[in-house]
Amino acid sequence: MAAPPARRAAPPAPSGAGRPGSGKAVGRGAGKGAHRVRIVGGQWKRTPLAVPDVPGLRPTPDRVRETLFNWLGQSLEGRACLDPFAGSGALGLEAASRGARRVVMV
Repeated sequence: MAAPPARRAAPPAPSGAGRPGSGKAVGRGAGKGAHRVRIVGGQWKRTPLAVPDVPGLRPTPDRVRETLFNWLGQSLEGRACLDPFAGSGALGLEAASRGARRVVMV
């Protein structure tokens, strides 16, 4: 019987990652631009948005917004949109990009 193929070791974590006080995150989303947000449709498609690194602020991911607007329809021409938890404003700006007549972000 042949031995199973050897697994490759994971690349080493960046220096200081995961240590208390290092300021470097480890885990899901670490180093992958957790706060990189872009408009996914409409006239401003692919436009990146600057999102502040504020504790507790978690912008709606691109895939979630894309799915939401697929359900609502690609064009929001003439419609009003309310974004009641507009921390980053990504959802409201996405609606404006898709032609919403009015966007209210709270």
